[in-house]
Amino acid sequence: MITDDARIVDAKACQVESWVTSYRGSTEYSTQPACNFTGNLELTLGGTRTNAHGHGQTTDQVLQGKTVLRPLQTNGWGLGLAAGIVGHPQAAAGRDWYAYVPVSFSLRDDAALVHANIGWLREGSARRERLTWGLGTEVQLTADTWLIAETFGRTRAGPGTSWACAIGWLPIACSWMPPTAIAMARARESAGFRLACAC
Repeated sequence: MITDDARIVDAKACQVESWVTSYRGSTEYSTQPACNFTGNLELTLGGTRTNAHGHGQTTDQVLQGKTVLRPLQTNGWGLGLAAGIVGHPQAAAGRDWYAYVPVSFSLRDDAALVHANIGWLREGSARRERLTWGLGTEVQLTADTWLIAETFGRTRAGPGTSWACAIGWLPIACSWMPPTAIAMARARESAGFRLACAC
């Protein structure tokens, strides 16, 4: 999901999120390992490698910190704070800075979750600032299957949407973006996985 939740990796644990995104003419391979060494600070360090026209190069490098200000509880709500930097080694003005506040709501004994984000983005290449937003939901269809849907956007850009299906016994989710999201994310299909482990 583009829209984040108000949760972090468990204390003394790590997780790896990785996904492949298909564009017209190129494919991106992204990996973002995250660890929580202290109990309430999740650190993420990752990157993206893009293959286009038979040539591959690292196009994004991400460093992010995220904390929980109010833990999400069953049938309650949670609040977090995240900030980070995205480096673009192949671009002349190579860094974007961002921060956002994720809020999550638990409904029906955690059978449905709603996430809302509001944030700020400083684009290094364009040297301008944008307001970012996101609204997403996770709905449990069966004991092992979740339906995920979201809409997201930023000022001076059209909104995007995506849908996904996650199966609990497989650490894999597949998503699709309709044509309305192409102008923002340029992608139609992506597939990824998440693995978690204790430190």
